[in-house]
Amino acid sequence: MNYGYASSDPHAPVLQLFPEDESDRYQIQLYHYLVTLLGSDQKLENLDVLEIGSGRGGGCGYMKNYLNPKTVVGVDYAM
Repeated sequence: MNYGYASSDPHAPVLQLFPEDESDRYQIQLYHYLVTLLGSDQKLENLDVLEIGSGRGGGCGYMKNYLNPKTVVGVDYAM
């Protein structure tokens, strides 16, 4: 379950989001943090991305709207 991420560093830069994404800020920040571990926000640019366990798709939406991948596909299994 994605409860989100918030830096404990009070001087950490604030991620700029579209106003409609503010309600999902902490969950989006977790995706952003994990992508930056790759070395750059541009690491997904023009790539095909598959997210396994995508839930309702918020992470896929973030990647699509902010990280410029070629495609994003989310898969989640529910019974």
